[in-house]
Amino acid sequence: MVDTPMTPAEVVWPVASDGGETVTLADALVFLRRQFWLIIGVVAAMALLAVLYVLVTPSEYVARAELLIEPGKQRALWQDSGVVDLTIDNAQVESQVQVLQSERIANDVIAKLGLINDPDFRRPGSDYERQRAALAQFAGALSARRVGQSYVIEIWFRSRDPEKAARITNAITDAYLADQQ
Repeated sequence: MVDTPMTPAEVVWPVASDGGETVTLADALVFLRRQFWLIIGVVAAMALLAVLYVLVTPSEYVARAELLIEPGKQRALWQDSGVVDLTIDNAQVESQVQVLQSERIANDVIAKLGLINDPDFRRPGSDYERQRAALAQFAGALSARRVGQSYVIEIWFRSRDPEKAARITNAITDAYLADQQ
């Protein structure tokens, strides 16, 4: 006896033993035809909501700066080679990221740029409350992180005004460098 290949019409597929109905492609197409207007309506509503969100949401700009924490080399009189490699470990670089995000740096920038009187940072209340509100607003818009395992720290500041974002980012790097000296 010779085995001959079976055509797709001759193939007998096993029937599910639970007695439930199977859904065919034809059943799915019938469902889609019946629900066509509902599907189109939902897609149109979501598209309309997305367009409204884009139109209503104010633009935000991000200014970015990079700082290099340089490990440096210093001369040592007591060594034969004359140079000692002072590499910075991971904890030291991560500590510098925290210094960049510290309240001390934020207070320096807020004072230098007069941000407590800026409409984006100004809140009603006493001087103390306004300063705390400006600090909270400043901290919410600032991000800093180490780039990979390098000695580079990226700083971002978000604002609705691109010039203000750049001015504040530059002031943060200046305040950090002044703090390190």
